[in-house]
Amino acid sequence: MEKRLGRGLEALIPRKIRSEQIIEVDIEKIDLPSFQPRQDIGEEKLEQLLHSIKNKGVLQPVILRKKNDRFEVIAGRRRVEAAKKAQMKTIPAVIREFSDEEALQVGIIENLHRKDLNPLEEAQAYQKLIQDFGYSLEDIERIVKKDKTTVSNILRLLKLPPIIQQALREEKITLSHARTLLSIQDPKEQMFVFEKILKDKPSVRAVEVISKKYKVSEKKSTKPVDVLAIEDELRKDLGVNIRILWGKKLKLVIEFKDLSQLKNFTEKLLRR
Repeated sequence: MEKRLGRGLEALIPRKIRSEQIIEVDIEKIDLPSFQPRQDIGEEKLEQLLHSIKNKGVLQPVILRKKNDRFEVIAGRRRVEAAKKAQMKTIPAVIREFSDEEALQVGIIENLHRKDLNPLEEAQAYQKLIQDFGYSLEDIERIVKKDKTTVSNILRLLKLPPIIQQALREEKITLSHARTLLSIQDPKEQMFVFEKILKDKPSVRAVEVISKKYKVSEKKSTKPVDVLAIEDELRKDLGVNIRILWGKKLKLVIEFKDLSQLKNFTEKLLRR
C-alpha cells in the first residue's frame, strides 16, 4: 500500500469520488470506528442529521474499510448512526484500504476540520499517535497543520488531574482556564484555584491574578476571584495598598505608609 501518512486528509481521502466507486452497503454489517478520537458525537447534531436523512436521504457516501466479512467506519460515523436511527437498510459507501494508523489519522484530521473534537479528545488522539505508532511532534505538525508548540500545549492538558480534565470535557471550564491551571505547580493550590473557577465563574484574567497572588494559606477567604482581581488592579493603578472587605456590606480600605503618600494619593485622585 502506498505510504501516504503526513500529507493531510486529501492524500488519504480524495475530495472527488468517482460514481463507480460508490456502492450500497448493508448497514447491519457496518461497525463503528475502533480508532475514533471523538468520544461525544453530539446528540443535537445527530438529530439534525437524522431529520435531513429522513427527508433527503444520505447525500454524501461514508468511507469504510473491510474487516473480515464486515465493514468499519473510517469517515462518516455520524451519518451511519443517523441512518441506523432512520432504520435504513443500506447506506452509500466507498470501500478503501486503511491501516490502523491511517484510520486514526483520518479520524483526527476529519474531526479537526469540522471542529468536532474537544481539547481533551484532541490531546488523547495525539498521545495515541505518539505512543502506539511512534509519531514525533514534527509528524503530528505535518498531519494536522498546527505548529509543534500548539500540539505540545494541547498534550499538556493530559497532565491535569482527572477531575479538572472532566470539567474541561464538560465545558465547565474553558481551555484558557485549563492552561492557567497548568501553570500552577502546587497540586493543592491548583485545586484551590480550580474550585474558585467553578464557584465564581471568573474571567481568565482574574484566574491569572489569583494563581499568582493568592496561595493555599489564604483559601479561607470567601472573596470571589473577580473581587481579588479588582483589588490587584486598584493597587497597580493607584500605587497604594487597597483591600476590599467582603461581608454583608463591601468596604474599601486604603492603607498609606505616611502622610506624604496620603497627600500624593489625594492630589492624584483630584486630578482625575
